[in-house]
Amino acid sequence: MYAVFGPDADIVVGDEDTQPLETPIIAPIKTKNFENVEKTLPQTTYSFRYLASLMDHPQFVRNVVLLG
Repeated sequence: MYAVFGPDADIVVGDEDTQPLETPIIAPIKTKNFENVEKTLPQTTYSFRYLASLMDHPQFVRNVVLLG
């Protein structure tokens, strides 16, 4: 082996399966969950009775999305 790799080469012999099965090869990315819950209802200019009546007439509901 000395003649093939040269005098400065380090030769390492390792065993297979040295990592335990419980440890994943690539660790999963940990996601953080943030929760923003309002304690009180904000001041509004519409009545909740009006919004509840819209459920009886879904053809009057308009959905608007602002996507950025």
